[in-house]
Amino acid sequence: LRGVDIRYFKKSISRSNFFRFENLKRYLPNLKSMEDFWGENWLDLQNLTLSVTTEKETIVEDFSAMEKLKIVDNFFNLLATQIKAGYRKARGTNRF
Repeated sequence: LRGVDIRYFKKSISRSNFFRFENLKRYLPNLKSMEDFWGENWLDLQNLTLSVTTEKETIVEDFSAMEKLKIVDNFFNLLATQIKAGYRKARGTNRF
């Protein structure tokens, strides 16, 4: 699924508490801004391709606006799960 308008990604992110900048900074401390998160060092939305399995061959234009948003929402839900799973809180030494 290529060619989905970036507005779907921004709307999906804005609806999720996990993807608020303050929260993302906890998991991705090198993140400088949301524009940085959308850029080529993180999501690279300009070149991002999402794969969707359907019963018949479809193109982006075949999906309704709500279907596109649902696909993008699912992508961000999976991404949030992966970010949380890969997160390790910095741990100090046990020696005093």
